[in-house]
Amino acid sequence: MIESPVYGQILKKGGEEALKSSVLAVLEARFEVVPQDVEKGVKAVEGLKQLEIVLKRASVSKDLAEFRDSLRRVKAAVVQ
Repeated sequence: MIESPVYGQILKKGGEEALKSSVLAVLEARFEVVPQDVEKGVKAVEGLKQLEIVLKRASVSKDLAEFRDSLRRVKAAVVQ
């Protein structure tokens, strides 16, 4: 089967959306409420590798403040 670049982008985008939903589900399960700024921050993350990191941080952060800090660092690393 030949995969087109467009098809690859669709698969990647679907994977990103699935990871974003997973991050938000983990945060909701752990902290009951996901503040709007955190949700917006998660939805702004691009790239499967970065989203995998964010998902791991969502699972181990002791509180939302620690997660916010992790989210900021992941975003900052991408910009550099």
